[in-house]
Amino acid sequence: MGDFIEKAKKIEVVRFIIGLVLIVYPFLALAMSQLPMNIIPIAIIGTPLLYGIIPLIVAGVYFIAVSKIKWKTDTLAVILAVVGIFISSSVISSFNIGSSSISGSISFQVIILDENGSPLSGVEVDIAETPGPPPEGGIMTTDENGVAHFSLKPGNYYVFFNTVNFPSQYYQPAPSQINVSEGGVNIKEIILSRK
Repeated sequence: MGDFIEKAKKIEVVRFIIGLVLIVYPFLALAMSQLPMNIIPIAIIGTPLLYGIIPLIVAGVYFIAVSKIKWKTDTLAVILAVVGIFISSSVISSFNIGSSSISGSISFQVIILDENGSPLSGVEVDIAETPGPPPEGGIMTTDENGVAHFSLKPGNYYVFFNTVNFPSQYYQPAPSQINVSEGGVNIKEIILSRK
């Protein structure tokens, strides 16, 4: 009888550890990704990553809460976990593609104004080679003059906005292409229209 109880306790501990690993995995993977820390909450909420995190949390909670082996339900939980790992790993790895730094020595300014020409402060402005999670050096917030200051490498980029942080009283403009070059005009003015 004592051996049976020992085995049951070992199974409970193993299931608890499996559950904990499943719950922590996507957050640990995000922390180890090349994303800047201030982008991680946006990546969780504003991308398909959430579709990978939810199955992992459900499977993890199941393994923690259910201490006995139930083969059919355990199999479903493992399938759910595998799907969650696949989705979250795919999404996280897509964040890292081309996410090398775009920081450089060329000054580039994005000026955000409302329809009346008044500057808008506190607006997050993103710059990247393609719209999506911006690389290091590609996120700034406008100052009291409505200017977001960037220091970039020469190249072609897109200026766009984060849908999560964008001011709700304005229409969000489509991404616009810019060319950053030494000696060129390195200012982009964007006028936001009220809803």
